[in-house]
Amino acid sequence: MNENYLIGVLSSGTWWLIAFVGAFIIGGIAFLLDKFNLYNKSVAFRAFGKLTVIKSSGMQGCYQTFPPEKNKDLWKLTSDKLYYLGVSADSIINEIIEFMATDKGKSIKYKFLLMDPANEENLMKQNAFKLGIDDIDLIAEAQKAELKEAVKLDKNKITLSVEKLKKTACFASGNIEIKYSGEPLPWWMYVADDNKIFVGLMEPGKSGMKSPLIILEKRNDKFTLYQAFENNWKRIWQSAQK
Repeated sequence: MNENYLIGVLSSGTWWLIAFVGAFIIGGIAFLLDKFNLYNKSVAFRAFGKLTVIKSSGMQGCYQTFPPEKNKDLWKLTSDKLYYLGVSADSIINEIIEFMATDKGKSIKYKFLLMDPANEENLMKQNAFKLGIDDIDLIAEAQKAELKEAVKLDKNKITLSVEKLKKTACFASGNIEIKYSGEPLPWWMYVADDNKIFVGLMEPGKSGMKSPLIILEKRNDKFTLYQAFENNWKRIWQSAQK
């Protein structure tokens, strides 16, 4: 048999094998696309639409829990304004006062919006929420005693935080404003430089230290979640007492 003929047959067989394997792969992909409807344009556009909604919401990122050490990173990135909303600021007070003593920290304007230590009813509601209690009137006396002790502890924390802030050079120079909220808080929050908001979403029955956190960024071209939370901050601040 002619040697060139054998080479031709083998070459032909090789190409047929490649063609068969290629067809099998393409057919398999087509089957999967059909099975899961992945090639359907409407599905693709719906998925793209969901991504667009998330992006246009102003949401830039999130943490399942916000590590306490990340607070310092946030402060260092702030340029001129840093506003805080929380129950007592007890978890950050010493560290933020240390930051205020740095060259960077001295130049920032601060606002602290804390819960009113004189409003025991709101502190009771806040601690009931923290402990996962839905109705204070239905709990046992032992739990009521626990709530009262938690309220007493919060009052001390708020008072101590304010005392510490008032001893700082930033307070003496007029760079710190402090007000007291007249309502319970469903979240803690930072407003940074009028363009970023960090929201710790408090969960019933959990400490605020373990809150999920979302990061919102201002968009000038449309109303987003940023403006919604910013408006809420302004509402509480304007109605708060000094």
